[in-house]
Amino acid sequence: MSKAGATRRGRPRDVGVLAKATASADSCENAASVVRLPWRMRRRLARAAALWQCPPMLRLVYVLAIGTWFGAVVSLSFVVAPTAHDQFAAHEARRFLRPLFPRHYTLGVVCGFVALVVVALGKGSLPYADLLRLGLPTAAALLCTLVARDVLVPRMRDLPGDDPRFARLHQASVMLNTATLGALALALAGAVMR
Repeated sequence: MSKAGATRRGRPRDVGVLAKATASADSCENAASVVRLPWRMRRRLARAAALWQCPPMLRLVYVLAIGTWFGAVVSLSFVVAPTAHDQFAAHEARRFLRPLFPRHYTLGVVCGFVALVVVALGKGSLPYADLLRLGLPTAAALLCTLVARDVLVPRMRDLPGDDPRFARLHQASVMLNTATLGALALALAGAVMR
């Protein structure tokens, strides 16, 4: 090689655009097109892009996001809230649980968006039926969580526990939570059973 085309170590100098790898999407070897970066950085970016195009990695991230969300819903609904109501007086239990719910719902929103982004990234390697099987339950659970977090929790926060409106809002919250739990179970089953 001439001096103009090589570096000190004999590796090719940066000559422009890194071409996409010719491997199929299923082989996890796709590289991103990157313009005028040093060859080491291009190689690292190509590996990272290939990793995130890899269906097993996408499935892992999806299952972790949905599983974390599912676990949070189960633990708060069936362990933390009942224990708080058993161990404390009603007003003390509400005071204990009130700051937990916004954080619980925020965790659900973050996990839901991560899962939907993963489904969007995997649309090139997934059949349409799998996209629906993974995306629809996730979107339904995310919608239920957003309604509970942004509509019900602020209204319930301002009401005393013995108000009949609080009881109606709490019932709606429990129904949304149950729908979220069912949708997450479907999403997990869809990811694991494929």
